[in-house]
Amino acid sequence: MKREYKIALSQEYYSDVVYLSQYDTDYDIEFTVLDKYAKATGIDGYTAKFTGTRCDGLGFTFESTASDETVSFEINTSLTAISGTHKGEIVFYDTNGLFFGSANVQIVVEPAARKDGTIDADVERAQEIAEQIQEIVNTAAEETTAEARQIVADLEEDVADVKEDLNAVFVVDSASGSVAHFTDGADSVPMKSVKVNIEPIQSGSGDPSPSNVRPISGHSGVVKVYRSGEDTSDASEFSMALNGVVYGGTLDVVSGVLTIDRASVVMDGSTDEGWYVMTTANIFRANDITPKPASGATAEDITQHPALSNHTNVTRYNYNLMKAAYPAISFSENGRLYLAISADTTTIEQATAWLAQNNLQVCYYLDTPQTIQLTGVQIKSLLGINNVWSDAGSVEVDYRADTKLYIDKRLGV
Repeated sequence: MKREYKIALSQEYYSDVVYLSQYDTDYDIEFTVLDKYAKATGIDGYTAKFTGTRCDGLGFTFESTASDETVSFEINTSLTAISGTHKGEIVFYDTNGLFFGSANVQIVVEPAARKDGTIDADVERAQEIAEQIQEIVNTAAEETTAEARQIVADLEEDVADVKEDLNAVFVVDSASGSVAHFTDGADSVPMKSVKVNIEPIQSGSGDPSPSNVRPISGHSGVVKVYRSGEDTSDASEFSMALNGVVYGGTLDVVSGVLTIDRASVVMDGSTDEGWYVMTTANIFRANDITPKPASGATAEDITQHPALSNHTNVTRYNYNLMKAAYPAISFSENGRLYLAISADTTTIEQATAWLAQNNLQVCYYLDTPQTIQLTGVQIKSLLGINNVWSDAGSVEVDYRADTKLYIDKRLGV
């Protein structure tokens, strides 16, 4: 199937708005290329690159070759998976690879029909209005007077309002917990976000001590998210690969944004750790740790940024508190690591020898979290009851609700 539109290489002229339906595939959209009033000639064989950003922040790219004043692109779900207004640009390069011209293009992807194959009457009417307005815009755009351009600008604002109404067909609601549970999911509609709160894994049980070592590990390989209906034994699995080991942070499986806010370090008393004895006996300080830890100087900070140790107590940055909890560690206001082993451990030689026998592992919060862009995974909700959970920690879900079920839930029906 093919749909035909016009694009203008001159900024003072307007290009057509492309209308598609959500999940459309195997569509060819053909653009007649205009340079002012007339068709652009001499572009046969020119390369055309169609790139842009969807309304959910993900990009898309298509490439084609111009022929007879036109250029066509085959549309797939990388463009139509999400409803909304997507902005793109078509850039033309001549046969020598030099820039020839460009045109901005708006793509409106209208929401798919509901489960029963129909769309509410008000939404259908909104679509009809949008099409009628677009016809007027196309006609007015052919005029070059200031008055006509103002008409076009006003009408485009009306089109934007209609599009916003179309995008609001589904209410966005949220659920969270070790298992995010909701009862008003829309049928087979992509969830807006599924955020996993990644937590470090500490083996064993009880208070860590040199005689009760509890190693700390992170997550590597993949993070798995599960979605089921009422029966959690019948769940679909969605996996996302991680780049390396992650000790803590958040992962939005839908957008693919990974935020790492924790790291791990192992201290064995080697000289490159640069241990330094403080003027107050029994307290030792390590050289700056990389990446830099967050502050742990106050009671509030240690609550918000709790460090984990494999065999020592973790206290607020206070010498007396550390000595009362031998062996103990703390982080100062500038993110430095301090260690108190025992009343009899007063020299660097004693401290490093103890660390060589009792390797100290610390998992700590970062002063500056790191953000990594991964490839997102689309997760669709089931009609009605949904349960969502992960093997890496608790989850926070923003989902699109079925209108009737959402209203019934709010009314307590």
